[in-house]
Amino acid sequence: MCSCATSQLYSTVLFALLFGALLPAAAQCIPAPHDSLTPNQAVSLPLLPHWPVISPKSADPVPQICVLRAVQSATAVPPGATFNVTIFFVATSRVSADYTLDLLLVDGHGSVLVAKHDNLNNNLLVLPTSGWAGPVAVTLPLSLPSSAKGTAYLMVGLSGPHGPIAMSAAPGLQQDGQHRFYMGALTVSSSAHTPKLTSSASLDLSHYGLTFDDEFSTVSISDASHNDRSRWYTQNEQCCMTTTDGARTVMAPRFGLHNPFLPTPPNGLSIRLQRNADLWSSGVLTSVDSTGIGFSQQYGYFEMRARFPTGLNTWPAFWLLNTASKSSGAPAGEIDIVEYIANPAFSRYIATTLHDWSDRSTPAMSHHMVDLPTDGFHTYGMLWTASTMTFFFDGAVTFQCPTPAIMHQPYYLLIDLGLGGGWPTNATPPLNELDIQYIRVYRERRTSVQPANVP
Repeated sequence: MCSCATSQLYSTVLFALLFGALLPAAAQCIPAPHDSLTPNQAVSLPLLPHWPVISPKSADPVPQICVLRAVQSATAVPPGATFNVTIFFVATSRVSADYTLDLLLVDGHGSVLVAKHDNLNNNLLVLPTSGWAGPVAVTLPLSLPSSAKGTAYLMVGLSGPHGPIAMSAAPGLQQDGQHRFYMGALTVSSSAHTPKLTSSASLDLSHYGLTFDDEFSTVSISDASHNDRSRWYTQNEQCCMTTTDGARTVMAPRFGLHNPFLPTPPNGLSIRLQRNADLWSSGVLTSVDSTGIGFSQQYGYFEMRARFPTGLNTWPAFWLLNTASKSSGAPAGEIDIVEYIANPAFSRYIATTLHDWSDRSTPAMSHHMVDLPTDGFHTYGMLWTASTMTFFFDGAVTFQCPTPAIMHQPYYLLIDLGLGGGWPTNATPPLNELDIQYIRVYRERRTSVQPANVP
């Protein structure tokens, strides 16, 4: 959720992690740099016991991309199952062109069971290969045919306009003759359980205490530009509203012609996105005023329980910005705990993104398949420490990454219901609601870091 009015959500099946400085061109292709990128409770696929023979084919060399390994939440799946596969790469220098990612499952004779070809450069874009530099992890879903059985072998390759692209690979990975690498094997069995789309985990908050808790039993929302001791402020961000038909848009105040904030006991608060003639109006809540005074915090656990709207291309989000960007004009850091676009193309995917707007980099991204976010109330959380950032859906881990350098400072809360995100809005219903049951923030009792600017 970009903090500017022209922002777009780049929603996709892909997630990418980019940490640290660019690796030198001579960097070795070894698995070690990716140890910290392994998804929680994922397991490496076993290497193949044998290699199907496919006729060799020439390829254009791209030595700066190296494929490392693949992980999946299980090594046995039932026929017809859909599951996420993550492929780890490293770009030893910045890649200069966009290539298609080829992901295949083949049987022991080399016959293709599943083929997915993603150019990573369309409306579902997060990061095409021309943006790769350093470690990259790509997650894509694969759906097995109901007739599949036995052993399926996972293959990965890149292709360009003239055919295959020659990557390098970590030790132990072998090519098929067409510059695709065998990454491991899956057992397809009717007795196997369908892999969970999220990793089970227990969230222990026994050493944490509440620092912010709003269940909206009373509404404390202010239109003031300066702090009046309210919990929320409405006029700090004009963002997240894009249309395709020239209609005007506004993030409206509470006390105006189109009040977007509606108390809905016992379910909390609704933020209403509505169209009146040629005007779309919605609302954004921030926990600080226009000068950065209000509630903000460095590290801790942040959680929202909410029900997302079903209206086509509506765009709810729960996110954070660094307080210094508001109070002193410092470079902005942005933590998108969850974003969602209500679009059939990716209706089961939630997005988590970390931005460093000082250099327009994206230290980490995740687009994760979950249960349908619009079928009822769900919780969206982030456990933020000095070393790691872990994200949750209904208490299950969806994503984890190292804490970027710009995210060692206080951040404040934002919740909004946006529109479009780069997608057409002509068919969006005229009335849509984001229902928020509560917002809670915790701080570890043993830490010396205190909430900042709490009036």
